[in-house]
Amino acid sequence: MLVAVLMKPRTRIWPVESDERTVHRGTTHLAEVGVERLEGYTGDVLLEMESRQPNKFRQGVLGPDVVLPAGQDRILYPCFVPEILETLDAYRVSVSALVQVADPRGRPRWLVSKMQSTVSIAVTVEGGLLKLSCESAAVRLTAGRETSIPLKLVRSPKVTGPVVIECVVAQGTSGRVQAKPLIVPPDREEAAFPITVSPDVAAGRATLVLRATATQPGEIPQLNDAAGATPLEPAFLSHLRAGRLPVISEIEVPVEFVTP
Repeated sequence: MLVAVLMKPRTRIWPVESDERTVHRGTTHLAEVGVERLEGYTGDVLLEMESRQPNKFRQGVLGPDVVLPAGQDRILYPCFVPEILETLDAYRVSVSALVQVADPRGRPRWLVSKMQSTVSIAVTVEGGLLKLSCESAAVRLTAGRETSIPLKLVRSPKVTGPVVIECVVAQGTSGRVQAKPLIVPPDREEAAFPITVSPDVAAGRATLVLRATATQPGEIPQLNDAAGATPLEPAFLSHLRAGRLPVISEIEVPVEFVTP
């Protein structure tokens, strides 16, 4: 005889949004989520994106771990919609609610409640609010010198603040390329991004990934990094902690290293 002891769930989670929301590429959508507390539970609730989404759910949308404080039953869950997502279909996301309670022997247990498979956070994707592009088809970088990469920014009127451009990936360079973040004021559409190449870089080709980041104000919930499982980068999370929603555009720039 096999006996399994189960603990009753303490929460029920569902998306408050009843229809698909249109979200711009590269932006962060605040999706309202409801949590019903069961069995008299009143403590904190940890919300995190399911690692394995149900069948027919379109993956690609990213979200952090956030905390629903004690006594509350509504939260705005940040969903980042990457710039690479297509505009042809809806993207659906499932979020879980976790609470920690003690079992009859006093041992702490995590109880998980998932959204039903028939409901989800659903978004349709349209054009981005920010677009970064390179003005040069081929960029030549000389070893031991600083070179400026000509860039162009296209912004929606909804993006009113400065834009920060940085090099986030330098494939094939082995860390021998240095680039400080460049701040582009709101009244400028063009920028020269400086790249410094170490003298010992061998001749060859590589790919740089440049990222432009603007932010918008938002009602950000408390983040929780205890599990260390969020797919979002630390820089992205720091924007959320500051009460800002990131708007991101990235490009790949092929470069050729030459010796002087």
